[in-house]
Amino acid sequence: MVVVPVLWLPGTVSAAALTRGWIGRLAGWLHVNTQERATQLVVEALAAARPSDIAAIVGQLPPQLVDTLMKYLYRAMASPDVFSSALLLSWHEKVYEVGGVGSVVRVLTDRRSV
Repeated sequence: MVVVPVLWLPGTVSAAALTRGWIGRLAGWLHVNTQERATQLVVEALAAARPSDIAAIVGQLPPQLVDTLMKYLYRAMASPDVFSSALLLSWHEKVYEVGGVGSVVRVLTDRRSV
């Protein structure tokens, strides 16, 4: 069993810092349980952000991490019984504003999953 280290406690680190720090590192892990846990960690970080801060957080991400965040959003959207669709759609809206159609196309055509 692979253990994903959790260095975030609610209220101790901003969602922006967590997102910038973890999205890139968690992407590319091959073990399915680890990928699911990584998705859960990313969604927990996204849920910690205030809705008014989402645009600023996404705007600070480099383009590659915007695409990776979009991958995590789509992976989480595939499990609507586990993750809040409203939360994911609000993040998707802001990520789409920054990444545009190109981000969606890159995510949908990339063979590497998160």
